[in-house]
Amino acid sequence: MTPEETVKKIKAEFRRGMNGVVASSMREKGVSYKLNFGLTLPILKEISGHYPKDADIAESLWREDIRESRLLAPMLYPAEDMGTETAKRWISEIPNTEVADICVMFLLSKLPYAKELAYAYSASGRELDNYISLSLFNRLAMGGEITEEERSDIEAVAERHITGPSPALAIAAMRLLDRFR
Repeated sequence: MTPEETVKKIKAEFRRGMNGVVASSMREKGVSYKLNFGLTLPILKEISGHYPKDADIAESLWREDIRESRLLAPMLYPAEDMGTETAKRWISEIPNTEVADICVMFLLSKLPYAKELAYAYSASGRELDNYISLSLFNRLAMGGEITEEERSDIEAVAERHITGPSPALAIAAMRLLDRFR
């Protein structure tokens, strides 16, 4: 089966699992995509289990302005195949914190250069980049990948965002600091 045929099959699964109530609620809250099927994370994880990890399939899904495609793509991209430039491109294309959380959980935290990405994006002036950085540091800390020497620098990054104007950044910063305490 070609990547195009696989993507077509995946989209059919999206349609079959559609939850109009969830999709409508998200639209009312301002979460906008060209298409939103309202699938939950457990359903998307189940769908991901039906397909091989494949960079071409993941890239095809990532290019779609469909919520579920953007959430499934990081589950299907093999971390060992994602180069730095591709990771940076994906990060620049992440549209919101929901997609950011899934990307961090299923892909970015598994990259061998995840810590370098987290540090690089902690210095960005873009709010979503800072959110991704804090979430990535949190995930790395959860996996025991943050050293004691790095901890104070990372805590300083988090503390900058606790009292800032962004509630999402403040919450991500508090989660990270709670992880260290």
